[in-house]
Amino acid sequence: MFRLGFSLLFFGLSLRAETSRIGSIDFFGTSGVDLQKVRSVLPIRSGDSISEARGSSVRNEVDAAITGAIGHATTDIAFVCCEDQGRLSIFIGLGGKNTKTIPLGPVPHGSTCLAANVIGLYKATLTALTEAIQRGRSGEDDSRGYSLSEDPNLHAKQIAMRQYAVDHQQALINTLQGCGSKEARQAAAEILGYGQQSTIQMDAIVRATRYQYYGVGNNAIRG
Repeated sequence: MFRLGFSLLFFGLSLRAETSRIGSIDFFGTSGVDLQKVRSVLPIRSGDSISEARGSSVRNEVDAAITGAIGHATTDIAFVCCEDQGRLSIFIGLGGKNTKTIPLGPVPHGSTCLAANVIGLYKATLTALTEAIQRGRSGEDDSRGYSLSEDPNLHAKQIAMRQYAVDHQQALINTLQGCGSKEARQAAAEILGYGQQSTIQMDAIVRATRYQYYGVGNNAIRG
């Protein structure tokens, strides 16, 4: 499966396309769970189209169907963009015997946050990523330890994130640890992954994987 350097959470971020087609459906936390039974009750299949407007209802339908089949709720249902051809990847946690709960850190409430123009760069990069996917330019180079797209517009914005991360590492870490804005922490987690590789960088990214807002942890894990 091809995966871009950072993914878009389909439901929670407005993509330009009104609908997306499902690519893969993968499960985790499967030990002791009858996967064949789970697959048989799923109300969605690979190849189906889902509108963004129906995102919440589809997630609820999937959870209800699986809960009825295995006797307990799912641990997570994530719709992530994008595979080749802009298709969605869906990841479903089944809460099996190999599931382990990781304690989450406290939610920061401070005002030490990234400047608005840096958050704007992050948002512009997400938009450029969506546009690159829609144009079929989804190739990337990961050899430097961070993603650089073949698409010129997206590539330029990723280079700008790289430069900011190299020059302002501490500002990114301060935002992750002390900013009350989920949006700013999500941007900081993504941009910090473009910084100079070091013990300090990695420690901050690992801590960020345990933050309570999913978008922050998601960006940090890939970083």
